[in-house]
Amino acid sequence: MRRREGRGRRLSASERALWQAVAESVTPLDPAPAPNPGSGPESLPEAPPPPAGPVRRRKTAGPPAPPPQRAAPPPPPAKLDGGDPKLARRVARGRREIDATLDLHGMTQAAAYARLVSFVGFAAANGARTLLVVTGKGSDAPAVPFAEAPRGILRRRFLDWVEEAPLSERIASVRQAHQKHGGRGAFYVFLKRRRG
Repeated sequence: MRRREGRGRRLSASERALWQAVAESVTPLDPAPAPNPGSGPESLPEAPPPPAGPVRRRKTAGPPAPPPQRAAPPPPPAKLDGGDPKLARRVARGRREIDATLDLHGMTQAAAYARLVSFVGFAAANGARTLLVVTGKGSDAPAVPFAEAPRGILRRRFLDWVEEAPLSERIASVRQAHQKHGGRGAFYVFLKRRRG
């Protein structure tokens, strides 16, 4: 496609008449007369004076905000890995017997909590000092909204429960179990000594 040379075609007489009629029927938006195209800056109207009072400056974009920091993981419960580490090593090596074991697999949170409270209370009343509680390993994957209950919920809830009464009153410390006793999916629970 070739470009047209020159200024283009001229309007015919009928087109000029039509353009003149349209131009006369239009009301300008600004009532001030428009400057003539050939005139210089002297013919432009003066700018209005600035408004009185304090001048408000528009905010300018500053440096970009730093990326959000990831929240630090919550500290482990006070009872977790507390107590006597030598006792935990003796249990893991089989030099100290586990007095009783509780497996929470397949239970609901409510049933698991009720069973745990009953189990610890019964064990403490009978002089037991070393317990094994199996919660299951679960998953470290983040929970998906509107999905089934996340895997490993009993493991996470167990660590909350041992910090609250009535369990906190009877438990001295909690340690993750050795691999032969369940590893990540189980805990040694060491009970406080009974008072006289």
